[in-house]
Amino acid sequence: TIILKANESARVERGQGSKVAIAREPGQPDRFVRQIPNPKSQIINSERDSPLLTLDSRHHYRLTDLGTLGGARSQAFAINAAGHVVGEAATADGAMLAFLYADGEMKDLDTLHGVRSRAWSVNALGQVVGEAKNVGGVQRAFFYHDGKMEDIGTLGGTVACARGINDA
Repeated sequence: TIILKANESARVERGQGSKVAIAREPGQPDRFVRQIPNPKSQIINSERDSPLLTLDSRHHYRLTDLGTLGGARSQAFAINAAGHVVGEAATADGAMLAFLYADGEMKDLDTLHGVRSRAWSVNALGQVVGEAKNVGGVQRAFFYHDGKMEDIGTLGGTVACARGINDA
């Protein structure tokens, strides 16, 4: 974990997989996510990378490498106020699966008996929504809660995706 203060820089090394940087932007929802490109290392500077990292003397930002699910890359899409992050990450065999990162651990959310899933949003309760391929290879919207992913159906068609969830 790297803490950045105003006008500071941080060097982020690339290990086995891509690094993902997450921070709060002043005046924006808690949803800043940045995937750092493939070079072996990259300098992140609060002034040069603005507006990606907009810092001032009142705010501190934490960059966290979330890791992967055993594969070469991951991508985060949302973060809640508790620091729970959702997105997709590669497994050792190259499959891309939805994840929930909480309490320093990345959890595989599984699929709807298919081969791919992606988590788009997480609410304050830690409930997650996204999209997953079902056993027939069709993209369906899912709702993840209490350790289970469930297909939430469609509005009459065959394909669905859930991109946001509120606390209700």
